[in-house]
Amino acid sequence: MYSFSSEISHLENSSEILWGTTDTNFRFLHTNRLFQKHFGLENELWRGRHFPEIVGAFQMEKFLQVNNECLHKPEKTISIEIQTSTATQDHWFKWEISALVNHQDVVMGIRFLGTDITKQKEAEHVLLQQAFLLDNISDAVISTDNNLQIRNWNRQAEMTFFLNTPQHQQVILSSLWKIEPSPGSEGEAELQRHLTHNGSWSGEVSLEKTTGEIIYLHTNINAIADADGNVNGYVAVCRDVTREHDIQQKITLRQEQSQLD
Repeated sequence: MYSFSSEISHLENSSEILWGTTDTNFRFLHTNRLFQKHFGLENELWRGRHFPEIVGAFQMEKFLQVNNECLHKPEKTISIEIQTSTATQDHWFKWEISALVNHQDVVMGIRFLGTDITKQKEAEHVLLQQAFLLDNISDAVISTDNNLQIRNWNRQAEMTFFLNTPQHQQVILSSLWKIEPSPGSEGEAELQRHLTHNGSWSGEVSLEKTTGEIIYLHTNINAIADADGNVNGYVAVCRDVTREHDIQQKITLRQEQSQLD
């Protein structure tokens, strides 16, 4: 339930909030300048026009259903996200809708407040695309904080390292595996030194599964830094090279045997 007069001065010149009111038939009574700008309204031509004529929402039926609910339940304020066609392009708006009442608590119409959440929706879309791609690649991908404490992982990492509970978000990355020895390598100490000084490390690690099978993973770890160069975390990408490792082991064994012969 809403009192009309208390909000006019605050919202009339708002640069962030779209504001307007309609009568009970959803015909416009008032809109602020930002609303008029977004929907290309000029010279009072919007006044008295039906809401759907101006706000080309892709889910208009859902929008009008919420408006009707507010008319019949004036004590409620309903929040809804709707994709809307403006005068220049398509936008996403978050609308807060409630009944407009007079001092005798008689419902006079609808009041709505809107904020443009287009950038937020675009960012969410990018993240969803990235999540989809990460979940559909064969490499295990794990992100950590700057102390190498695990934060997130993709589907392949979940299957490879059995990361399936919230408790795994407190695990240190290097505890998942054993670093395979190589000439001149210092194992874990070398990994830490490379990450500290170079922001990256590359090497082979091994993991023993519950079946006793040992798998080998070629692993690249790279720092994630902000615009000022401050490290916010790391991303590890692990590719299963067990087959290649086994082939190389067989070749090495044959060479050693031939030298003995």
